[in-house]
Amino acid sequence: MTRLTLSSSSHRALALDSLVLTAGLSLFAACPGESGTGTETASTEATDASTSSQGSDATGPTTSTTEESTAPLTPDSESSEGSSGGETSEGSSSGETSESSTSEVSSTGETSESATGESSTGEDSTTGSTSEDSSTGEGSTGEPIDCAPDLEVLGGSFSIENSLDVAALAAYGEITGDLTIHAPGLTSLAGLQCLRRVGGDLEIVQTALASLDGLDSLEEVGGQLVIEANAPLASLHALAKLTSIGATPQGFGRFELIGHPSLKDLQGLGALSFVGGSVKVSGNGIESLVGLGAATIDGEIRFEYNGELVDVLDVAAFLPKSTAYFGHNKKLWCGNAEMAHALMKANGFKGSMALYDNLDGCGFSP
Repeated sequence: MTRLTLSSSSHRALALDSLVLTAGLSLFAACPGESGTGTETASTEATDASTSSQGSDATGPTTSTTEESTAPLTPDSESSEGSSGGETSEGSSSGETSESSTSEVSSTGETSESATGESSTGEDSTTGSTSEDSSTGEGSTGEPIDCAPDLEVLGGSFSIENSLDVAALAAYGEITGDLTIHAPGLTSLAGLQCLRRVGGDLEIVQTALASLDGLDSLEEVGGQLVIEANAPLASLHALAKLTSIGATPQGFGRFELIGHPSLKDLQGLGALSFVGGSVKVSGNGIESLVGLGAATIDGEIRFEYNGELVDVLDVAAFLPKSTAYFGHNKKLWCGNAEMAHALMKANGFKGSMALYDNLDGCGFSP
């Protein structure tokens, strides 16, 4: 086998080529965003070239010349490797790649969250509005629902003893006679939503009603209105449209509200402007007369045996033509009643006031 001996000038030329190639690789690796794969490929080619040049040396002088020519390349080669694969270039490149991928993941996550959020919110909103629509029916408060413009008139009187009797009056806007509601197990008047007028007496006695919801359209009672001994009754709000009791020429209309320990005020009576007879409010849990409006009372008014009553100032415009009685109200300070009397006089009250057996037994007769 014939050995080919390279001259010293050939070795220097080869070393210079290797140096140029290594410098090029360093510049290539220093560019951010370039793929590390290309750097590794170029570096491999350079290593192969260097290895082949070293492998081609056969003689001692050639080997020593090669060592002399490759000795200065060692630092450049290390610098190239450090720049391209190691700490600076690869770190920067990898870092940017990681940040980019993280950004993509983050944006994907935000998109997913946003889409999920909108979807769940949309479903919640839809569900909410649906449940509100279904739960907020007008009938739930006893207000009129689709009352026909030509409601029927029931001639004569009618008695309610159960819920079926209530439902039987759903198509009527007026009863010319009396309406008596005496039903110990009755808990709702839903079905009377369209009833606007009772020509005779209206009596609601000994029921299990907690409110009068169902009488929301009631505007007039021609005779007397008696609401008595409905133990759970806690609200009169359904009577907000009631304006007169006993206004018919032949009627004698008294108003009695008796025996409701759960009733704390008179809210719902604000529209009542006329009572054709006397008014008696007795044995209730009312603490004040809040709810009374301006009304003309043809007879007397009596507030008695209301054990929690402490303030009667709201009677100021609820004016009887005769006497105002306040008695057996164990928490009512007579000074408060006297102030109420003064307010009544300021509003045109011409009658007198009688106080007896109130707080600490206070009272006086006119």
